[in-house]
Amino acid sequence: EKFAARDLVDTELATPICPDCERTMESAGRDQGYRCRDCDTSAATKREVSIDRDLESGWYEVPPCARRHVAKPLVRGGFDAPTHPER
Repeated sequence: EKFAARDLVDTELATPICPDCERTMESAGRDQGYRCRDCDTSAATKREVSIDRDLESGWYEVPPCARRHVAKPLVRGGFDAPTHPER
């Protein structure tokens, strides 16, 4: 019924982009890095890309219409982090 977002990740790993032809590279196989199919450029590992997040750390819950009768609403308190009630 509710969950706590404690730590949010700022980056994620993505496949590298070829510096020559600006296309995403493909895996050359397990533990063999990445290569561009068009120009044969290679890269060793994935790259880190920053993520734009709409989430903030704190408590989240479902809307009241989807809530079951046994769930205690967030607005009644007792939580150690900021709350983000739905609606």
